[in-house]
Amino acid sequence: MKKITLLSIMLFIAFIYQVQGQVLVDYETPGTSSSFGSWGSAGFAQIVNPDQTGLNTSANVGEFTHDGSSGYIGIESAGPFSNFDFTATPTFKMKVWVDEPVEIIFKLQNDPNWWESKEVKYQVGAGETNQWIQLEFNFEDATATNYNRVVLYFDGGNTIPSGVGHKYYFDDIEKSATLLPPTCTDGIMNGDEIDIDCGGTTCAPCPPKLTDFSFDFDTVTPLEGAESATFNDDAINTVLNGINPTANVGELSGINLSWWSQLKYQYDDGVDLSTGDRGFSMKVKGPRALSVTIKVEGSVEHSVAVDYTTPNVWQKLDFDFSSFTSNTNTKIAVFFGIQEDDTAFPDPNDNVFQVDDFIFGVFASLSTKDFKIEGLTIYPNPTTASWAISTKNQVIKSIEVYSILGKRVQTLKPNTLNTQVDASSLAPGIYITNITTELGTESRRLIKQ
Repeated sequence: MKKITLLSIMLFIAFIYQVQGQVLVDYETPGTSSSFGSWGSAGFAQIVNPDQTGLNTSANVGEFTHDGSSGYIGIESAGPFSNFDFTATPTFKMKVWVDEPVEIIFKLQNDPNWWESKEVKYQVGAGETNQWIQLEFNFEDATATNYNRVVLYFDGGNTIPSGVGHKYYFDDIEKSATLLPPTCTDGIMNGDEIDIDCGGTTCAPCPPKLTDFSFDFDTVTPLEGAESATFNDDAINTVLNGINPTANVGELSGINLSWWSQLKYQYDDGVDLSTGDRGFSMKVKGPRALSVTIKVEGSVEHSVAVDYTTPNVWQKLDFDFSSFTSNTNTKIAVFFGIQEDDTAFPDPNDNVFQVDDFIFGVFASLSTKDFKIEGLTIYPNPTTASWAISTKNQVIKSIEVYSILGKRVQTLKPNTLNTQVDASSLAPGIYITNITTELGTESRRLIKQ
């Protein structure tokens, strides 16, 4: 009888655990007093609860200190938890106290693979300030099985701005088996929504996602410098010859002041790569050769890098994102020499790059747009045997030949000023060739007789 009673108690406790969940952090016992480390330059401390009233009368809480910087800064739990099981506990709860309307980001990620993550946001309203409130974060659509760390952002992007030393408080982080009813603010697509928190019969219509843009810097742009870099979208072009004779360009200064110094475009309604044919192009000029990286960041990161090779010469770079199909990322970031130490090039003049004709659209059209190779000749055309291809002074890096249906039929990497393309095995008809030099790519039509 005692064994049956004990078993019943254990089953009841297990049932209560599944219903109520598990406290991860409450700062009342050693086992639930997880410290937090800095992500960026935020500060953390365990302190005495400054407002022991209302929803939270406990003695101790966590304190988040903002340093006022413009880059995303947060705090991350020190040491991994057990991997979170979203089928058993899809909801996370946390109490917070803030003195101003502020966006809070609750992120779960893998330790050590921090890029494997998912986040849910909550905007605290003016009526919720100066008191303890409990927030609920819905992760029912999460499929990962290796998330084991909590990351918190209070006004992570410093959009208010909060200012140096501004403090926010949090407590009682727990995971719960309770499945929250769909709302238009829960940060996931559920109910009859057609995207996250929009569309359907209840939520507001979905705002348009970003599918293309073209910035020529003759007018104001939404681009900005971030992570210590500064950006001027009305700079004067310092090299008017070559492929870019236009007067107005963009200029990014301090490209290596931090590892993540960047030119960014924040678009919170989503960058749409879902058609599988997207890409970026931009003209670049700078004082030294380096790698230029474009990242599309947010829910899942995509990254493509292209080399800028000829200092003080405008060069067109093309970034192929056609293998990616996400539509929930919210930021486009351009890095010049990503993760480069500032001591490597201490002269500020070495860290100023100009950009122009920054375009997002169908990649196939970007790679051949607005670029002509000086002195490019193709002879004979039409041909029955081969084409002789040459340039005036640009080394031909690669030649790709496509059928009129878009099938690639030849690829060459001559690395010379002139070369021959054998057409003897090709059927008569029209072909398209993409000829790439260190400055860009030009498309020409070929005819085989």
